[in-house]
Amino acid sequence: KEHKRVLAPYISAGIVTLSPAIENQVDDHARIVEHSQILIFAHAVQTYGGECDWMAFIDLDEFLYAQGPIAIHYKFDGTGPAVIVDATLPLPPSSEIIEEPTLPDVLAAFREFGGVVVHWVLYGSAGHEKMPAGLIIENFLMRAADPDTLFKVVAQPSRIARVNNHNHEFIPGFFAVDEANTLVHHNTSQKHSPSANILRINHYRFKAHNHWRGNLKRRMARALFVDEDAYAANKTDQGELDRLKRYEQFLEEQEASSNARHDDSALRFLPCMRRGFASRTPPPSADEL
Repeated sequence: KEHKRVLAPYISAGIVTLSPAIENQVDDHARIVEHSQILIFAHAVQTYGGECDWMAFIDLDEFLYAQGPIAIHYKFDGTGPAVIVDATLPLPPSSEIIEEPTLPDVLAAFREFGGVVVHWVLYGSAGHEKMPAGLIIENFLMRAADPDTLFKVVAQPSRIARVNNHNHEFIPGFFAVDEANTLVHHNTSQKHSPSANILRINHYRFKAHNHWRGNLKRRMARALFVDEDAYAANKTDQGELDRLKRYEQFLEEQEASSNARHDDSALRFLPCMRRGFASRTPPPSADEL
């Protein structure tokens, strides 16, 4: 398997732990009772939750990071929990300015909660028809004008009662909050006043045109047809075909709107990533992405 070859050096170095896939849970009529993603997340919390303070449930095309500058205020002269305050206002005593914060810097300010909301920032193709050589964060620098309303939650696993795709149910007394420390209910994965000033997930959903279009066709072919030629010939029922075409149109529109603004803020991680790749294995080729 190609993914095992790519991951092998990182597994050996103790950076990556690869677990077996878990299939959808279905009933006697082959209807999905519990999606595999939920089961995988639950397995991660049960198996590894005791080894970490925070856990992020993100995909391979998502890049989570903190950005600054931020001002950390240590309550009660350092004896209480840290909180993030507006760095543009006069700062109270016992405050610290951090120009390029790390994830631990930011998450420390949310440790009294169950988790913190992190919104997607959708990135588009940046005009690439084919996948270029190099890393995703250096080749795709065009994004949507504003953060997406959809979010994920970086959570403290010891406070999760039940995992979900984007948000989670927490044990009594705990909940997720946004960057402004405002409560976000567990039964939603959208917030219609999104912000990504402190934490963000760059979602490289599309990459090059031939990449996302090819992936969509292959997914349709596997789900509905015997082979990809059948998809090209439109050999399916008209109702399902119409639904798939509407979905394709939605993706076209979303990809176009994800090229509205140049944003290279993730490039500050490029030297570190290159050093990491060089010390273990060459970065994956365009064909492997």
